[in-house]
Amino acid sequence: MNRRLRKIFSLLWAGTLLLSFAGGNVRADQDSSGTYRWTNSKSPAPNIAYNWIDASDGTELTLADDDTSGFVNMGFNFSFYDTTVSRLVISSNGFVSFDSVTSHPTHVTIPSAGAPDRLIAAYWTDLTPGAFSRVYYKTIGSAPHRKFVVTWSNYDLSVGGAQSVTFQAVFFETTNHVLLQYQTLLGPGVDGGNCTVGIENAAGALGLLYLFDNAGALNNNLAILFHSNNPSTADAVISPISVVTHTNLQQFIYTVRTTSPADSMARFDSVLVFNPFTDKTITVTDINVDGVSQFIQNSSTR
Repeated sequence: MNRRLRKIFSLLWAGTLLLSFAGGNVRADQDSSGTYRWTNSKSPAPNIAYNWIDASDGTELTLADDDTSGFVNMGFNFSFYDTTVSRLVISSNGFVSFDSVTSHPTHVTIPSAGAPDRLIAAYWTDLTPGAFSRVYYKTIGSAPHRKFVVTWSNYDLSVGGAQSVTFQAVFFETTNHVLLQYQTLLGPGVDGGNCTVGIENAAGALGLLYLFDNAGALNNNLAILFHSNNPSTADAVISPISVVTHTNLQQFIYTVRTTSPADSMARFDSVLVFNPFTDKTITVTDINVDGVSQFIQNSSTR
């Protein structure tokens, strides 16, 4: 995630302003081991943004009802529950697995003993391919921040196409994030009341469930990010590096933008402003993140 932080300062006197930042993570629910958390586009800010990736110009799979793809190469190494993988199996029933599995049309909660394991359930249920149903996959971007995208397009939940769903799973190189996105949920009963969404480890003992048969939990243009709960770092740039004021009450804006990785979940928990002049004051008048003003609590200590 590429987050932009803008700060507007009023500085009374001439001098140079130095800034430092304390970072953190965006958090929502987590699995029992504390390995993964999920954050969605409905979470309180800062959250993630829905950003559909068109994979229709990638490789198209021909999957029958209750079918799997066999192993598909992702194009990079991916860490999942502390194991490294580089290929996966795509099921017509709305999930992928890093194991050799069958299609498993009957969805269950997560975690559960028994196959399928090493599982990413994007919309796991008994899906039916119709005349316009397609599965696409492709690898995009450049190392070390490539993405592998799997899209299920226009899959039916019932014979005759009274209901259909279009959704995708996106795997991020280096950060090892898993992003699930829901473009179109069409018809009654497709908003989560008859499916499983979540992730599960190789033993089936650990997992992070987003929903199991929970009507109303899914909607069009929804994004859900499963991300590591381990500390990580992100590079950022500050512009301008410093400001020298020449008149009283001069205002200026600092912009901080994460540069690597572009999908960083970095968050600023605090802004530390250093004033080298004991007889002058600095006033922060606004903190604005991605166009939205944020809460300010001024303090002389950390």
